[in-house]
Formats: sequence, C-alpha cells, structure tokens
Amino acid sequence: MFKSCKAAKKKGNKINFFCQNLSGNLINEIKKEKFNVEIIKNKFTKKENRILSDHFLTWSKNMQKNDIKFIKRKNKNKFDWLIIDHYGINYLWEKEALQVAKKFL
Repeated sequence: MFKSCKAAKKKGNKINFFCQNLSGNLINEIKKEKFNVEIIKNKFTKKENRILSDHFLTWSKNMQKNDIKFIKRKNKNKFDWLIIDHYGINYLWEKEALQVAKKFL
C-alpha cells in the first residue's frame, strides 16, 4: 500500500489518511512512512461500539454520516479521489462521500 502512495506523492499528489482508532489500525505505520493521518474522533453509543467490535457488521446510518462529516470538517476542498478500506460501510457512506470527493474507490 505505501509503495503506491509514495509513487503518487512523488508525482505531486497530496496523500491524506483518515483513520478510526480501532483495533488493528495502521496509524503508527502511516506516521512512520511520513504521511499525514487524521484520526477520526467520533463518539459512539453502546450499540455502535458493539458494531465496531466486528469489522464485518454494517455501520449504522448515523455512524456513516458522522464519518464523512469529520472528513468534511478537516478538508474544505473536494478530494479528487477518496479510497475507503472498510467492510462496515455501504451505499449510505458512498452517497455521503460524494460531498467530499469527486470519485471514490
């Protein structure tokens, strides 16, 4: 993953990572590779915390919207690309993602 990010950065692309501080995250590895990483600081209910304990459970509508709201607050311009790596999001997140990025993967 970092090899392709470094290549993109070398070509003049700005690379930002947005991560939840969940178990198994790569925040420290991202920082070691000298990339900017924003830790998404959303508050979760007890029910939402149970969802977070299993990366394959679909996030609630509220969780998905709050995720995008955080990204939106941190970046005033639209990203060309937003790449997501999470099993718990679905079309709700994708719909919201169009507010912060032209395209997403």
